[in-house]
Amino acid sequence: MDFTGERYIPDKVFGEIEVEHKQRYHAILDFVKNKKVLDAACGEGYGTNLISQYATHVTGIDISEDSIRWASGTYRSDNTEFIVSDIQTLPLPDHSVDVVVSFETIEHVDSAAQERFLHEIKRVLTPGGMLIMSTPDKRLYSDIVGFTNHFHIREFYYSEFEDFLKTKFQHIHMFRQGFCTFSYLSSAEVQARTGDYYRLHDIHDTPNNGKYLIALCSDQEISDTEKINSIMPSQTEQVFPSKLFVKYGQDGTEESCFTGELTIEGREFKVCFDHMDHLDSIHSVKWQPVDGYITRLHIVSSSEPARFVPLNAFSQTEEYAEFHELDPQFAVELEHNDISALTIQGHIQILNGESVFKMMKPRIDRLEAQLETEREEKQHLHNLLLATLHERDGLLVAKQELEHENVLVTSSTSWQITKPLRAISRVVKRPKKNT
Repeated sequence: MDFTGERYIPDKVFGEIEVEHKQRYHAILDFVKNKKVLDAACGEGYGTNLISQYATHVTGIDISEDSIRWASGTYRSDNTEFIVSDIQTLPLPDHSVDVVVSFETIEHVDSAAQERFLHEIKRVLTPGGMLIMSTPDKRLYSDIVGFTNHFHIREFYYSEFEDFLKTKFQHIHMFRQGFCTFSYLSSAEVQARTGDYYRLHDIHDTPNNGKYLIALCSDQEISDTEKINSIMPSQTEQVFPSKLFVKYGQDGTEESCFTGELTIEGREFKVCFDHMDHLDSIHSVKWQPVDGYITRLHIVSSSEPARFVPLNAFSQTEEYAEFHELDPQFAVELEHNDISALTIQGHIQILNGESVFKMMKPRIDRLEAQLETEREEKQHLHNLLLATLHERDGLLVAKQELEHENVLVTSSTSWQITKPLRAISRVVKRPKKNT
């Protein structure tokens, strides 16, 4: 297919446009996992194809017959179908999909069509289902730079887009997509190569960044917005060293470290440790998946029956263990103590800084509250100490006054004159001895 400016075409368009379009789909993969999904205005189908690798079923629709013909021939799979359809009349039954995805679509139709599209989205979504929709922010995309996209019929300002979505959904979470500029130095003697990730941040409303709005919409409260990831994994296979520490022997004092190649493609990982057949009586196993990254890990399977217990995870759900340490570690509880190899497979996600801060915020709040309580307790103890010192000083003054009075009494003339009388009084008061 040829690029006309209306639809992104892989392998025909590169640079910012490529990253913008691909990153949106990569960012939402955790939301479509094991779901029935509609990709509305799917274009030539590259995004629908990516979703199909995570969803149970995905339907891609587009008004362009050429696009659907291309998609049907290029992206064939058992859980994917492509249909020619207008977004104003979605070709699906009521309450038949869990997630509707629509990127850079709504601005291509007029107000009436936009209202009808949103109504149709709500119709086909299951109760509590989710809409994930993006559109340019008119102020940043068009007004500030004086740009007009002739394929756009009605663009939204931020508040307009939010109000529009609120007419059908109770809970809306808004994100921005934009580029960050960075500088680097590299050797001029070697061919420059790109990094392993395109990094895009959810940037605040600034004059030149975050020109695309991405909204998560549902009638149920959306508690896992951190699944939106601002790091797009490279499609090329990546390899990282992974370590397995094994204690073995009769008393478990012998230890060996095995290094395997942990390969990551997209968000799937696999690592194999072999040549372990010389180990006798394995006592304990510790696995360090990959060093130096803040990650979320979900272990899907292993070649040996085993239980993986996170040792330093920040939190753990049924699916993912989240590590904010840069050296995630698992204890591996094996059913057999004489294995020769171990292969581990699963999903890995690199967390962005904003997600980490959001997940740590409740902990930070608790620590700040605890610190405030300790400050109040310290102040109370300080006040108590001051009161005690004040009381002590008063007692010391009273003691000095009594001692002074005692000196005056014992040195007086009357005290000296009556001294013999006091001696006689003491003798008289003595108890008599029995004879």
